[in-house]
Amino acid sequence: CLPKAFPIHYTTYNKKWTAKTRTLILSTILLRAGLELDFKGKGLQSLACGFIPVMSEVLMSSVIGHFGMGLSYSFAITQGYVLGAGSPGIVIPILLNFKMRGMGVDNGIVSMMISAITIDEISSIIGLGTAQTFAFNEVIPNPQTTAEIMLHLIYQILAAIGVGIGAAL
Repeated sequence: CLPKAFPIHYTTYNKKWTAKTRTLILSTILLRAGLELDFKGKGLQSLACGFIPVMSEVLMSSVIGHFGMGLSYSFAITQGYVLGAGSPGIVIPILLNFKMRGMGVDNGIVSMMISAITIDEISSIIGLGTAQTFAFNEVIPNPQTTAEIMLHLIYQILAAIGVGIGAAL
């Protein structure tokens, strides 16, 4: 109905290029935010402000998805991570603007919130990938066991930490 009413040429984009573009944009935003950070005893607060909200959103959205919409647990959790992810592309530029104007710099609020948004986004990405793996293993028969999936996840996290430490040295 809509294409007939508004004759616009719709273009489908190459999925490979759009995924790479999204990754590049997210990396640029998080890198810019990381260069502006200065931790002064705010690590635990940043972790709490970044991890607790996303997990509570995932939990509530998953409960509603499973009991209210009849989704399986794995698809409900996947839905929770999709809905619980923050938007660093919107929040981080605003916080960097606050920092440039000197708002919240004395108390370290801006740095704490930037690191919290980063933690929120990273935990959402990791959780979504893991939840999707479990969800699609239910739909498409795959010989991977839960232990193999978890070991692969741990390996990926440790490799990312190693690359980050290596890049910092």
